[in-house]
Amino acid sequence: MFDPNLGSEWRYIRFLNSFAAALSEPARDTYEQIDYVPTQIVTEYLLRIYLGGKGVDGLLYASALTGGVCAVLDVPSTQCVEQTPDWDADNKLRLGLAPRALFTRELTDAERSA
Repeated sequence: MFDPNLGSEWRYIRFLNSFAAALSEPARDTYEQIDYVPTQIVTEYLLRIYLGGKGVDGLLYASALTGGVCAVLDVPSTQCVEQTPDWDADNKLRLGLAPRALFTRELTDAERSA
């Protein structure tokens, strides 16, 4: 606020901080579809429009439920690949499946009926 060069930016920073806090609020049960719209709009803007869609490949943000870090990655399905010996040799954006990270389990009855 009192910085001679950036003092005029404090309103924008205050808005962004309050907006980020609002986006991190848990969705209400009966309004879940509506509560996620602002997050989806901001995410789409940052991934597709900001810097001509060339500067952002993903976003990290705080989870409203756990406080942990969540990630949104903009990786086309054609770039989701298995990790083979040279799967990332050309430095193109890819999302690689780590075989050791894969596991399966049987669904519970409650999960099947959901």
